[in-house]
Amino acid sequence: MGKFYFSLIAASLLAASASAQGYDARYEALDMSGAKPGYILTAADINALQRHGQKVVGRIAKAPAKAVKRAGNMPTDIVKDQPAGKLYKDLYGVSKSYYTMFGYLIQTSTDGSAVDVVEGDDGFVYLKDPISNFPTDSWLKGEHGQNDTIVFKLPQLLLSGIGDGGASVNLYAQNMTMPKAGTEVTKVIEDNNVAKFVWRNDTLTKVDDTFLGLTYDDGSWYGEGDYANTVYPLEDKPVTPPAEAETQDYLMQYNDYDDQPKTSTVAYVQDGNDIYINGIYEGKDFWVKGTVEGTKAVFPKQYMGVDEDRRVHVYFEPAHRDSTYDDFWEKYEIYYVGKDKIEFDYDEASHSLKTDSVFLANLGKNKIGTLEAYQQSRFNSVDDKAYTPVEPVITEVNEYDSAKGYSRLTFTLDNKSDDGKTLTPEQLYYRVYVDDNLYTFKKDEYRRLDEDLTDVPYNFENLYEFYVMDATTRKICFYVKKFNKIGVQSVYKGGGETKTSDIVSYETSGINTSAVSGAVAETVTYTDISGRQISRPSTGLYIKTVKLSDGTIKNMKVVR
Repeated sequence: MGKFYFSLIAASLLAASASAQGYDARYEALDMSGAKPGYILTAADINALQRHGQKVVGRIAKAPAKAVKRAGNMPTDIVKDQPAGKLYKDLYGVSKSYYTMFGYLIQTSTDGSAVDVVEGDDGFVYLKDPISNFPTDSWLKGEHGQNDTIVFKLPQLLLSGIGDGGASVNLYAQNMTMPKAGTEVTKVIEDNNVAKFVWRNDTLTKVDDTFLGLTYDDGSWYGEGDYANTVYPLEDKPVTPPAEAETQDYLMQYNDYDDQPKTSTVAYVQDGNDIYINGIYEGKDFWVKGTVEGTKAVFPKQYMGVDEDRRVHVYFEPAHRDSTYDDFWEKYEIYYVGKDKIEFDYDEASHSLKTDSVFLANLGKNKIGTLEAYQQSRFNSVDDKAYTPVEPVITEVNEYDSAKGYSRLTFTLDNKSDDGKTLTPEQLYYRVYVDDNLYTFKKDEYRRLDEDLTDVPYNFENLYEFYVMDATTRKICFYVKKFNKIGVQSVYKGGGETKTSDIVSYETSGINTSAVSGAVAETVTYTDISGRQISRPSTGLYIKTVKLSDGTIKNMKVVR
């Protein structure tokens, strides 16, 4: 099976070549199509998948490549734009699916997809992203049959991209035999290549007992598809505070899914005993509501909204954290069990909140699908005052690379003041000095800049020259061929004042540049079950690859 090289940056789900999207080594796909040492499913992996609602069925036969492509009788058009007609937006999607990984067939289910359906002005019905675990940003076109039946005549082209060797590769929706473990190959049902749904009461349900799968031009299975699918209107609604309520900026501190410390700014509203917090999940405009009960503030499970980047319904999910040891990978695999509510310690004087319990931003409402975990969370009001930030630590300076056209600087910067206070990330910046001169990043030279920058925001990245590697590590590619000295300074702004740390410098002694310290994380990438690079894992099993500056590569499995 050939592999796509997708550049899945931010919300982009379009297959494109590296030259079209801009090359970034963090998004270069791993070739996981062949057997590699360590890339096997261990007993712990199988148990972990089962805890996440995914069943390893067994080994699966690989379809032999056909000598001649069937491109001559395959469709060439993709329905990319939303068809004109009545839009049923953000229906709640549940599905049952099969996918393949490392030669295994795995049965899974998806809960909480945000699905769009259009009753077209042209008399057709359109379903967006018809393969639940493989968004294509395209529409499947169906026609009305008898008794509210919608018939999707197949094949239909859903996605085109660049495959191995630069050749064009297409993916089609087709009706296929049900995948099975063993020697039987999953094939297109040539004499009944349709998918049937019923569209009734604003609900679309797959009613045939066949398999809607993705195939290549030659009809071989890509390794993704659904055998059951229903989308329906969601009754849950997001909460909002009273319009007249006063909003305050609060600092949220927590440890994330990987136990990394994180800090962000959220909006806080208190209306009597009701507390509302906005921006917990990736800063998105989602509110959650809790109630003060004496010295506690209780937040129940509740709906947050639609993540438009991932096209999923997100819930605030109180949870219990547990773990099991993976002997093969010699690490603990973390998993979560949902609860009805979470309690925070509530300080009446300061209106601060804290808890040692866990809550999740969860994909869907019926099972655990961790988008992000929030552990040991603290919420405190923002002190709008300038503090002197701690000094950065330069960890690596890389020499000018004539092929790539840049030098590279890596440093760490904690969002702390010199007296240990946690600083608001949105008010923290850094400056770069080249040969003791303040360096300006020009918008005409550096990509995705709205203006020239001397004060670079703490969490700014453009996926070309500026990278946020982890909670405190920053990496910059800058267009200076030769210099004798490189420096970094942290900057904090608050209460109308600006305070800075001392400039931390590294002298190159007149040569281009050289390594400063031991190996540090240079790139962190996630690869999903189909070998596609993703910007951020949601649910399922992934390979996390960490490339260190000394060339060492560490692979680990991550199950969410």
